[in-house]
Amino acid sequence: MRRLMLIGAPRSGTTWLSKLVEANRMVQFLHEPDSLVYGQEIPPVLHDEVPDDALLEATRRHADALFSVFTLKTLGVAPLFPKSYRNPAQHATLKAALLGLRALEQLKQTRQFSRGYRLPEALTRSKAAPVTLVKSVIAGRARLSALALPEVKFYLVGRDPRGFVASQQEGARLGRMQLAGQIPFTQLSKSPEARRRGMTVESLQGLSPVAQITWFWLMINEEIVRAAREPN
Repeated sequence: MRRLMLIGAPRSGTTWLSKLVEANRMVQFLHEPDSLVYGQEIPPVLHDEVPDDALLEATRRHADALFSVFTLKTLGVAPLFPKSYRNPAQHATLKAALLGLRALEQLKQTRQFSRGYRLPEALTRSKAAPVTLVKSVIAGRARLSALALPEVKFYLVGRDPRGFVASQQEGARLGRMQLAGQIPFTQLSKSPEARRRGMTVESLQGLSPVAQITWFWLMINEEIVRAAREPN
């Protein structure tokens, strides 16, 4: 099985691009498994130039776990495309299972079960996929992941800052997310780019929400640019 990872900041078009790739009948797409298996021992932003061996090994273990998370969230992003490694009956059964879990998600009593239920390999046939693509929006881990996983091919997504900020505002308006309250200022302030600019946790937190999102865009995309220098 060939492994791919697509990484970008939230609301940068990562899901849309991933679904385009998943239209290929040989590709299995897993949507943000690191939101379910986060990896507490791995920093959200790599601010050291060279990670130590222990951190690289922890990142490799975490990646192995990500490629095996088969749940409603990771597999249930519509549409569900037919696959070469699932016959029509298997495809129909998986689609019915995902629809059932989606229905259970609407009920408060069964929501936790539907979101946490791990679909069996016999149903997903995911391990038979020639190519598996994992999508992540923890963009600060891009360089660390590239260093730890030289055999994985990475696709790094950046978005124009005006479109990125506007999309964040629209997402907040629709009640889907509010990035300004979730930005990892402590980690970002340790990056070489933040130190060079004299940005501290206090100065970042004192900015307006739009300014915070703009600085987040800048520092995360600088991490992506650094990651893009790796050969994979």
